[in-house]
Parts: sequence; C-alpha cells; structure tokens
Amino acid sequence: MSDFTRDWDESSPLGSAAASTLDDIIKNLKVDIAERLEDYFGGFTSGETAQGLKYLTLQEQIQATIDAITGKPVIFSKDVGGVLEL
Repeated sequence: MSDFTRDWDESSPLGSAAASTLDDIIKNLKVDIAERLEDYFGGFTSGETAQGLKYLTLQEQIQATIDAITGKPVIFSKDVGGVLEL
C-alpha cells in the first residue's frame, strides 16, 4: 500500500474557496483519489492501461455477519484450518 501525498479531509475546500483555486482543488482531488485506488484498480496512474481489479482485501467474517445478508451474493474470507480462504 502507498503513502498518500495528503490526508483525506472532507472539510476542505471550504465553501468560501476562491474560484481561481478551483483547478488546483480538482487536480489535488484527482491525485488523492488515484493514490487511494491505484493499488486496487488498474488505470488510475498516468499512462497505465486500464486492467481492472488488481488487489482486494477481505476481512474474515463471522457467521452472524453472513446471515445478516440473506438473499444477497457475498464474497468473504474465512479461516479454515488456520488458512484464510475465499
């Protein structure tokens, strides 16, 4: 996983940001989103060919969590004999 250029801050920009800074705000937002997604999805870095999903982290689920999603398709990992399986 990557270190990020900036911390994610949902309170920025303030509603009073000047229109003249809008281009920088948009560029920074694109960088921030790409940095957070490039480890998982292809096509988020300049010149990279879109290649789909690269990596997905799944947390081990307990049975109660799975039962709560009745009638929906679920992908999860589970510890089976000391080995996490999909």
